[in-house]
This record gives sequence, structure tokens and C-alpha cells, in this order.
Amino acid sequence: MEDKTLEAIRGSVKKWSLIVHMNGKDRGNSNCPLCQLFQNNWCHECPIVSSTRGRDGCGGTPYNEWTNHQKNKHNDYKSKKIHCPECRRLAQSELMFLQSLLEQHKMSKNS
Repeated sequence: MEDKTLEAIRGSVKKWSLIVHMNGKDRGNSNCPLCQLFQNNWCHECPIVSSTRGRDGCGGTPYNEWTNHQKNKHNDYKSKKIHCPECRRLAQSELMFLQSLLEQHKMSKNS
């Protein structure tokens, strides 16, 4: 499972890098490698849940602010993307969060 988790974190970093730098889109759990790996287990073993002290659904991450901004400012519910400078800032925050998660996971794997 460890290798699949690392691969899923890398895939999530790639997703958000594409959103920030190449007009990629966030389609929620349908294009999130971490969700696809862990959603059948109610996110229980997802490394995001561990890093947020047990909050599921990406609670306690920049993703919630991104989603709220997309819904409230852009009426965008399905295929969220960069619409404005605040979108870019929020997407960059999510990317940085996932990059730090990747580094933590690599370090814990090497310990």
C-alpha cells in the first residue's frame, strides 16, 4: 500500500500543478488520485486525514477554502479552475500543502 500511497500523492501534486500552471481543472474526487485510492474506506487511511488530525473530506486543508471560493464567487461546482488571482492563490496553497505531504511521506518511508 505504501507505494500506491506515494504514487497517489505524486498524482495529486501533478493535478494541482496543472491547475496552477497549465489551466488544469479540479473535478473533485473524480480526478484526485488520493480520493480514488482511499474513498472506498471513507478516507480512513488517506495521508491527508493523518496530517489534519483525523479530519476527513480534506477538512483542515486549503482545499475547503478553494471549493468555497469556487462556489461562492464563480458559481463553479463541477470543473473548478483558475478564474481570478484569488483562485490562483488558493490553488497554489493546495499545491504547496500536497508538496509538503509528499515530503513528509517520503521522510517517514525512509525512517
